[in-house]
Amino acid sequence: DGAEAVVVSADKDFQQLLSEQISIYKPARGDRDFETITAASFEEENGFAPPRFADQLALWGDSSDNVPGVPLIGEKTSAKLLREYGGVEDVLAAADDVGGKRGESLTEHADQARLSKELVTIKTDVPVRFDWHELKQQEPDEEVLKQIFEELEFGSFLDRITGNGEQSGGDGAASDGGDSELDFDFGPYEEVRTFDAEQVDYETITTLEGVEALAEELGAHDRWAFDTETTSTDARRAELVGVAVSWEEQAARYVPTPLPDDAACTEEVLDALRPAFASGAEKVGHNLKYDLTVMAQHGVETSGPFFDTMVAHYVGAPQDTQTLDAVARKHLSYRARPIDELIGDEQEADTMREVPVAEAAPYACEDADLAFRLVDPLTEKLEEDGLMDLAKEAELPLVRVLTAMERRGIEIDRAHLAEISEEIGAEMRELEETIHEHAGHAFNVNSTQQLAEVLFEEQDLRVVSKTSTGNPSTKESVLQELSDEHPIPSLVLEYRSMAKLKGTYLDSLGELVDEETSRLHTSFNQTVTATGRLSSSEPNLQNVPVRTERGRRIRRAFVAEDGWQLMAADYAQIELRILAAMSGDEAMLETFRMAGDIHTDAAARV
Repeated sequence: DGAEAVVVSADKDFQQLLSEQISIYKPARGDRDFETITAASFEEENGFAPPRFADQLALWGDSSDNVPGVPLIGEKTSAKLLREYGGVEDVLAAADDVGGKRGESLTEHADQARLSKELVTIKTDVPVRFDWHELKQQEPDEEVLKQIFEELEFGSFLDRITGNGEQSGGDGAASDGGDSELDFDFGPYEEVRTFDAEQVDYETITTLEGVEALAEELGAHDRWAFDTETTSTDARRAELVGVAVSWEEQAARYVPTPLPDDAACTEEVLDALRPAFASGAEKVGHNLKYDLTVMAQHGVETSGPFFDTMVAHYVGAPQDTQTLDAVARKHLSYRARPIDELIGDEQEADTMREVPVAEAAPYACEDADLAFRLVDPLTEKLEEDGLMDLAKEAELPLVRVLTAMERRGIEIDRAHLAEISEEIGAEMRELEETIHEHAGHAFNVNSTQQLAEVLFEEQDLRVVSKTSTGNPSTKESVLQELSDEHPIPSLVLEYRSMAKLKGTYLDSLGELVDEETSRLHTSFNQTVTATGRLSSSEPNLQNVPVRTERGRRIRRAFVAEDGWQLMAADYAQIELRILAAMSGDEAMLETFRMAGDIHTDAAARV
């Protein structure tokens, strides 16, 4: 009808609707700020008109909406093809020109692309009839509101319209379209800043003499921040691409490795920087464990003390997002440049090695600069919250310990794992035969569909629950409930338990052993759980089963080197001891003083 419309949504699909009359207001999300998208800004960024975005989604796909797209065609490639050839049909027709694996994929999945186009295209011809005037804000029907608020027990809302609280009607500001008064203060508005080359002193070092001078400069400072740029998120396997350092706010230097134009190889650059990293200056970084490992893998040991801004932020706000972008936004009102702007999305990601030095340098310098700038506000916050001692005495020193633990790894007896795997494999085959005998025929025990047919159609067992697609469920809780009614469910549960042990531990742990060290290296996550506990990943070594004999046998595959022994230590009832100390409960304190059993004593008193 000629009216201007603003779509408030983070859903990218709506970008196909952009026009002179329709814009998008994209809400802030994670470390991204609010964003206004217009047809003009969309076309300037992508190189094609907004209606073509449906064609891009058709090629690119969208896993969150189950849109298949075309394999091997990601965000960047789809945009490039649309700019070069036109719409989906034009791109499909040009598959031979595209050539290679992507051309073959376009030909093979042409119908899939057309289906995807149909799935993502928003229908704009739906008959919608309403009077625009009905959208105007009007006075509420207070009698109806009273009934609703009373029914839902919304006491404070009810007070507003019964005279016991704020009035919502009458001559209030909301009724005439203005803003209603608020009884709290949002605080002063701070504009979120972004990278501005004119406001910072970032420089790339391109000569070995310059690197040596930089190392000398670092030696004159008691604190400086650093950040490594690499080819992988796996610190043990990553190649070093460059190092950024900062010793004052809004200033940083970037050293590519190797230096451009063969000015110096990586080893020469690191030899020049080695004295600075070995110095007693406080080293600052965000997720220092990664950077310390990368430098160590390249022969440079870094001396402390350390101030990890990710750990420092986590100590005071464990429930928050711990990325550098998120912490900088919170404490510096600064939005850092996302890495995907440099290396692309996950499907077509380059590495920092492919990014030109001129583009990588500002990004790397920004990371080091932000880490340095965060030290003071984070320190102030920790002191304000009474958490500085915890940070300095426990959490920050732990960074060095965890780094050493990860680098050291643990030895695995792969022959022992293989032996158990073979035994469990034989047991699983026997169990499978037993299940088939009870079913009266062979079927794939791992197939939930075939298992459901056997249980609910052939054996006529009752359907306990259904899946989201309406099919009978064979999940663990269902099989447990049916175990008393037929032997197959309990046998399948045992089969699944064996399969999990075999797949998760026996067959995979050995494959994860590092060929260079012959040891297993996990990652200990210091800033993940909201409770302050460590977690372990890639692989998770904190979840190896121990309560069953099979689980204990798997644990015995973790061995010490010859001449060494593994020692296990754990706090005894640490939470209850803390409770006793903090509460001052004499009965609890006495039990612990006398080395009694707190649970037995508590039960006796009850």
